[in-house]
Amino acid sequence: MPKLAPKPFFVLHVIWHPAFTKGKKLAEVLFNHYQADWTNRIGAGIGVPVRQHCGPEGTPTVPSSIDLDESETAAIVVLVDDVFAADPKWVALFQGLSKKASKKKYSHIVFPVVFSDEALHKLQTSTQAIRWSEWRKDKNSEKRVKLLAHLTYQFSRMLRTYLETLKHPAADDKMLESYLEKVRVFLSHSKHDPIGESLALAIRKYIQDNLGMASFFDAIEIAPGLQFDEVLSHCVRRSAILALQTDSFSTREWCRREILEAKLYGKPIVVANCLVDREERGFPYLGNVPVIRMNPSENKRIVHVISRLLDEVFKDFVWECQTLLYRRKKSTVEFISSPPELLTLIRYTEAGADGKFRAVPKTIVYPDPPLSKEEELLFEKLVPGTDVKSYQQWQSSLLATAGA
Repeated sequence: MPKLAPKPFFVLHVIWHPAFTKGKKLAEVLFNHYQADWTNRIGAGIGVPVRQHCGPEGTPTVPSSIDLDESETAAIVVLVDDVFAADPKWVALFQGLSKKASKKKYSHIVFPVVFSDEALHKLQTSTQAIRWSEWRKDKNSEKRVKLLAHLTYQFSRMLRTYLETLKHPAADDKMLESYLEKVRVFLSHSKHDPIGESLALAIRKYIQDNLGMASFFDAIEIAPGLQFDEVLSHCVRRSAILALQTDSFSTREWCRREILEAKLYGKPIVVANCLVDREERGFPYLGNVPVIRMNPSENKRIVHVISRLLDEVFKDFVWECQTLLYRRKKSTVEFISSPPELLTLIRYTEAGADGKFRAVPKTIVYPDPPLSKEEELLFEKLVPGTDVKSYQQWQSSLLATAGA
């Protein structure tokens, strides 16, 4: 198995012409969305380095230092407006970066985002572009969410391919096959609400038509003759989970089982809150995950829900890359990809000679930000002997131990 070089596993580069005012604003959107800021508990970034390249303001000078070799993988997002496409120096910059990235076989990829049909024509590229210009009917805020969804999906594919290559070095065709594998969304929903099934079908159509993602919809996907529970369990373990929380969701056995299965296997989960009236008893294990409000009588926020789910998928791959070196060492440290909860800690218990379950003494490390003090105190009472730390807290303790 190849060794990891001591450099970042992923860097996002954003490039735009200094005369493109919208480019600067979009670059800030991308920076705030992807750059780390775990101290901000609301709206924290995903946690990857973002480099912004524009050149001196008020001049057409191209950026002079774009180092694609500083990281194991790199996504290069080029915001191409008419001014960019009409300037031979900037087009040459794009072509040079594309040529260099193509030699690295799916670990470095250029993503052109074009803002007009004319710009795309002048760019003269065979690279598939994200066409902002096709979203004319959407508000700018909706366009930004769509852009984030498209990019995050591709970034997730990049890191998945990178991890697969580390584990199993492959030929170019196998790497492309790995990259093209779709992210699968499991649509957990209740058919006992008038809107549950129709919402699931609308989301399924959106992700297939607009993002090319795969989905699991039980009424369609379970082949005749197969055992219902075996297929559901198999698909939950291989999917990102979108729970459509309608009024009857928490009352349905299979909806609850799908969430429990996903939690126990550490799968990315997002809840779309689609309540019309009320729940008689909320399902307690539906918490500790992102919740997005979606008016069940409208389908306007589907892209917001899917974009948030893709964030969780990408975070999962980022976490796996971030902790890969540590997980290779056979230590007593366990790394989990989401904040811990009592259900999570069930995985780290074992029965003693008296048949009672006790916490296994070990360190559990989870992504930042740190838990609140009241949660930490709860875990200390219920699972004594298990050291639960955020990644930054754990890193600090390692440095303190090394300096002692």
